[in-house]
Amino acid sequence: MELKKNQIEANLSKNRDIKCFKCLKRGHIASQCPNKRIMIMKDNGELETKDDFDNDLMSFLEEDNEELLHDEDLLIDFQDVFLDEVPSGLSSIRGIEHHIDLIPGVALPNIPATQ
Repeated sequence: MELKKNQIEANLSKNRDIKCFKCLKRGHIASQCPNKRIMIMKDNGELETKDDFDNDLMSFLEEDNEELLHDEDLLIDFQDVFLDEVPSGLSSIRGIEHHIDLIPGVALPNIPATQ
């Protein structure tokens, strides 16, 4: 009985040392986190937290969609940079076939020969 009590106390002390990377609190791991919160690292290094997954996810996706539309506007503004046709000297990516001849009894090219 004393052995089980010592094991339980040891497990409790281990749990106190564990730190959740989602909420940054101690005593549990991320998969058992009671806070259903999202943490997003922005390009400028700023950390943004989202507490409610469903509502905030939609607003986050809408913001992301606005960026896509902004990128599309840039493509329209600079469409003179992109060629309409591929120049005759360049091959198109269509119609390219790859062929590898394997020789029986020889090691495969992507597997190093070990002896």
